[in-house]
Amino acid sequence: MRFSCLSLIHRTSRLFLSVSVLGILGLAGCGGGGAPAEPAALVSRGWDYYRLGEFTAAIEAFHRAELGTAEAAPEHLRALYGQAVSWHLRRPGEDLARAQDLYERVIALAPESDLAAWSLLALARMKHVVPVGQEPDYDAVRAAYREVTERFPGHLAGQEAFVHTQASLLLEESEARFREVLAATREFVATYPDSPFRSVVHEMMSHCYGELERPEEQLDARIDALEAAETDPTNPWSSKVMDYWYIAVIAEFEVGDFDTARAYYAKLIEEYPADIHKFPAEQALTRMDAVEARLRQELRGDTPP
Repeated sequence: MRFSCLSLIHRTSRLFLSVSVLGILGLAGCGGGGAPAEPAALVSRGWDYYRLGEFTAAIEAFHRAELGTAEAAPEHLRALYGQAVSWHLRRPGEDLARAQDLYERVIALAPESDLAAWSLLALARMKHVVPVGQEPDYDAVRAAYREVTERFPGHLAGQEAFVHTQASLLLEESEARFREVLAATREFVATYPDSPFRSVVHEMMSHCYGELERPEEQLDARIDALEAAETDPTNPWSSKVMDYWYIAVIAEFEVGDFDTARAYYAKLIEEYPADIHKFPAEQALTRMDAVEARLRQELRGDTPP
């Protein structure tokens, strides 16, 4: 099973509001006869517009905040970063050249700042996420990600860059790469045991162990990935079905650990009784019982019927 390079930049959902309503919201506190909005309020409003998918209004709010602040002010940096993200991720009408310039301005003004870390990561993502039909220059992509990791070790942006680097290496599907990624990910979890990325890192480790035919460690890493995963209770589509299924299958067929396999098949059946995997999970429990019964007969020297 080929490892999928997981994209960690999530886009917000669009809410369909009328232009007239947005116009009223835009006038309130943003000119139009009232007192000029403070830069902090403009930046906050810009992110509200961004979440609504109203990128033009977001960019306008961020730009007004930029004009109303000195370069050294924190709100100035936030306004530049907001514009950069809006130009980078707006669809349609993105302007990657303008976004790159804005990210670079943030980095130049405050090279050690939190926003500089995220801006540097965004520049690396721009190299990685290319139009359909094009192939990224993976040497350049990895160099960009490694710059983030080296300049901001321990920062969440640096950790995310590490994940993307290792995921890109797994695409080569060679034993040397599997060993390289395994060594790097083991060091990562030892250094950052509480990282929010530890689940996906354990999943990478499990993949490497599987490709290197080390099933016991593959199983342990897969369980660690599940236990480290963060669950969003507000997400109606959140599901552990496939996690339970893969753990049970690895335990049953690769390791021969029927106790662990039974435990996860049973969790699947109990927690997801309407899922399509319930019936094969029940069959698996019956199958393992039959295998163990046959083995007991053989150990006793009985002739099976």
